[in-house]
Amino acid sequence: MKYFFSLFLLVAALLLSSCVSAPDVSYAESRVCRTERAELKARLINLLPQEQRTLPDAQEEAEWLADAAHKGSAAVARVNKPMLPSWLNNRLVNSSGSIRERGLCWHYQHDVYRELRRRPLHYFRIGCCVLDQHDGSEHHCLYLSPRGAHSWRQGVVFCAWWRSGKVKIWPKSTLERRDCTEEPEAAAFLARIYPEGHNYPMEHWAKVRSDSGNMRDYLYSAAPDGAASRQGQLMYRNMREGLQRRGGKLTDY
Repeated sequence: MKYFFSLFLLVAALLLSSCVSAPDVSYAESRVCRTERAELKARLINLLPQEQRTLPDAQEEAEWLADAAHKGSAAVARVNKPMLPSWLNNRLVNSSGSIRERGLCWHYQHDVYRELRRRPLHYFRIGCCVLDQHDGSEHHCLYLSPRGAHSWRQGVVFCAWWRSGKVKIWPKSTLERRDCTEEPEAAAFLARIYPEGHNYPMEHWAKVRSDSGNMRDYLYSAAPDGAASRQGQLMYRNMREGLQRRGGKLTDY
């Protein structure tokens, strides 16, 4: 019975994997993505005080953030190369054979944060939060809120992990039911690594896996032991190759 159950799970995973892949570069200009980008822009504008909503600079910043969130999420997934639905793909990332280097929810959180910090923001801020932290199934997300707000309750919570590179926005009712809490330490850590207007390529990772053999043991990528680790060396190689392939451009979008 155990054999047949394992076989069933394997077949189910293979069937599910046939419809999972990172969005390609053209996805950003598809009708679906253009519609979702416009919807996110509208949601962001509605977060602002009434007197700011029609300001050209605020409109432009909201549009840039909506575009960067969707395009950056897809770009992160292209680097991660998911093979299975997100929750199954985690098994591959945490496996001892390193079948996949990246793809956990907090990887996506860190990497999309990186993409959203490519320019200074004047009307909005980026925050980090986590769902279900206390029941063993925690899920790390990002949120965008008006500048001066300091809570996910005043923003739009989203992630790129759930849909393998396509943005998922979480309804407020779901967040309150699922125990959403702030991650100020994560936001402060990422803000130090990725200052506004940074020039890190899209292959850069804030943390890399150590060579300890523990798949959940990570190091700061700029630290000597992180840079010297197998995954740190892979990251730097990926950055060099990506920059060369794109003719010095930091991203592929």
